[in-house]
Amino acid sequence: MVIDGWRTKILDECPGLVLLSRGVLLIGVGCLEYAIAQIEVRGLVILGMDGFRTDGVALAPQLDFIADFGEIDGSWSERTRQSCQSARLIAAAWNNGTEFVEFILDEPGL
Repeated sequence: MVIDGWRTKILDECPGLVLLSRGVLLIGVGCLEYAIAQIEVRGLVILGMDGFRTDGVALAPQLDFIADFGEIDGSWSERTRQSCQSARLIAAAWNNGTEFVEFILDEPGL
């Protein structure tokens, strides 16, 4: 699966903080551009983004940091391009408001 390859790439090479908690990959805000670029290269579609904070012990979802891209339509490649473009704008806006982001992804054939 393409998503699994993306996860492996992020875990192995992301130039910033990454957390893996109970199978959920959380990407530090300093690594979001790299993660989005890898999503785009692999032709994945971002369905949504969820922000999280941590106190060093527990993760806390941030309800003010949720983005839903499920309504983006068009061809698969257009959805990839538009969702990544939107994710970049959201990542820039969230830079000082959240610590980690979970991407909800889709790939062709799922």
